[in-house]
Amino acid sequence: MNFLAHAHLAYLTNTSITGNLLGDFIKGAVLDELNPSWQLGIRLHRKIDIYTDSHHSLKPLKVELGPLRRFSGIILDILLDHIIAKHFEEFSNIALSDFAQRVYQDLAIDRAQQPSNFEVVSQRMIAGDWLSNYQHLKIIEQALIRTSQRISTKPDFRPALIWYQRNQQHIDDIGTTFYRDLIAHSRQQAIILSAT
Repeated sequence: MNFLAHAHLAYLTNTSITGNLLGDFIKGAVLDELNPSWQLGIRLHRKIDIYTDSHHSLKPLKVELGPLRRFSGIILDILLDHIIAKHFEEFSNIALSDFAQRVYQDLAIDRAQQPSNFEVVSQRMIAGDWLSNYQHLKIIEQALIRTSQRISTKPDFRPALIWYQRNQQHIDDIGTTFYRDLIAHSRQQAIILSAT
């Protein structure tokens, strides 16, 4: 999952939003040097990623991506944030724009302790209001292009957006059903992780 999903799942499980968003920026033993709430958030992030990567409902979508299947995890993470943003009222008791502001406030409070690689990303996220803007396909297109440029082979992700637009209802239905499963899984994992 991408930024919006991880932040929202942190909110729903009462775990650290910053910690959950740090999951892709902190590796291995460095985890022990962070405050406990961030550690819990990072561990939950990792459980979410494992569950997402192996979920049965997403496997057919990966196949449908054809030549881009190798990058399907990355592509689906971005597209799922778009789907969650579009259908946010189905999953949350607050509006997407209000939720985004809450996330940005949390990130601003924790900025001094953030690793430098994440601090740069969080500042860009706030400045560009990424979380609210994920509901717009133009922003998703830009995210796909930016992400592809960070990969050494610079794959062209634009066909993935065309695929999504042609199959939007089908993919949205799978995405929203999957996200409900992920919410339940995340709540369960947060309880287990908090007890250890």
